[in-house]
Amino acid sequence: MARNSTRCKEYGQHFLHDRRLIRRLVEQANIASHDLVIEIGPGDGALTTELLRRARQVLAVELDDDLVERLQARFPGEPGLILFAGDFLGFPLPCTPHKVFANLPYRHTAAIVGKLTSGTAPPDDMFLVMQLEAAQRFIGDPVGTLLATQLAPWFDMKIVHSFRRTDFRPAPTVDSVMLRFQRRTNDLVPRDQREQYLDLVSAVFSAWQATVSGALRHLFAHDTARSMCRDLPCDLQARPSAMSREGWADLYVAFRRHASPEDWHHAATAARRLQVQQASITRPSRTRSRRAGKH
Repeated sequence: MARNSTRCKEYGQHFLHDRRLIRRLVEQANIASHDLVIEIGPGDGALTTELLRRARQVLAVELDDDLVERLQARFPGEPGLILFAGDFLGFPLPCTPHKVFANLPYRHTAAIVGKLTSGTAPPDDMFLVMQLEAAQRFIGDPVGTLLATQLAPWFDMKIVHSFRRTDFRPAPTVDSVMLRFQRRTNDLVPRDQREQYLDLVSAVFSAWQATVSGALRHLFAHDTARSMCRDLPCDLQARPSAMSREGWADLYVAFRRHASPEDWHHAATAARRLQVQQASITRPSRTRSRRAGKH
């Protein structure tokens, strides 16, 4: 319990303890005997045990030195487990098909999901335990968000389980859910055009205009905005947060068709400005824990 309490304070991670609940969650993930599964922050290995019963191989990435030692002692010589000691944010993701099942440290959810969704070969399926508020930002519910719009062309996202606070040790002071990120079989935007799409939606959201149409006219040349508004079937009088994922894909296609190099530059500049603003938010340190000085 002392180690779990320290882990909670440092990383915002809360551990599931009910074996029956863990078994149901893993069964729900439809992990098959040929699957390669990545587990982030396995802790004492409660989830790891169930994953090993189903997957071909589990790659477990654990930051805490003491917990690495405990995992090594719990799974000595386990052929299906490869344990990596280190920060997941520095872990190289495999290029081969894989899935992710993890109880995330809440303080680092955004950074971890960003890493998982931004690579050239993202996971086919992800089941991630996280704070309800974070999950709502990812899925854009009840209000559409920039984050949800950025992910929607490549992932279908859905809350598949809601937890009781007493399901965790120590119990969190917030509500928690399991959010599924399922990779689309048909991308709404080609993945090799991801950066251009992100530039456009970031620019429109950060223009602070009441409607998508207003944002286009504020950001881009008059001819570009007029041509896009003429071509698009979706309602550009909607707020950016109210546009459908298909509407954003159509908007991107129209922008590629009509935008000048200067328009692309404006979109990229607005996106970079937003990134700088977001990066200015103070984030907690992910300094790896050391055995020395532990209490």
